[in-house]
Amino acid sequence: MRIQGGEYEEARSRYERCLNLDPKTPWRTYVWPSMAGCLVAMGRFDEAIALAKEGLQIGPNNPWAAAILIAALTHSGRIAEARAAFARFDPRQAGVFKTSQFGPKLTGMIEEAMKLADLNTPTDW
Repeated sequence: MRIQGGEYEEARSRYERCLNLDPKTPWRTYVWPSMAGCLVAMGRFDEAIALAKEGLQIGPNNPWAAAILIAALTHSGRIAEARAAFARFDPRQAGVFKTSQFGPKLTGMIEEAMKLADLNTPTDW
């Protein structure tokens, strides 16, 4: 997939096309945070925040949307908001912080955000 290979703009464009073709697709709960992840990887944090929040509106328990929101908030300097988002996160889904469908760059940015916001996930999660 394009996102795992670091082709973030191409992946974002394809996700957007998917939504344009079928705005009510049941996959949109995953498409919104995937687009947000692409934006985080490209340093477009404010746009990523909006899309991750949209993804959480559609699928409130989506761990990837939460991880991307936390990363985008942290990297944009909104640490208190990142901590608040983390506090709402279901700890049973914390494995998303260790392994990501988004490839090494974005996974690293999520890990970096967790450290910057001083958010620690217990190793036994």
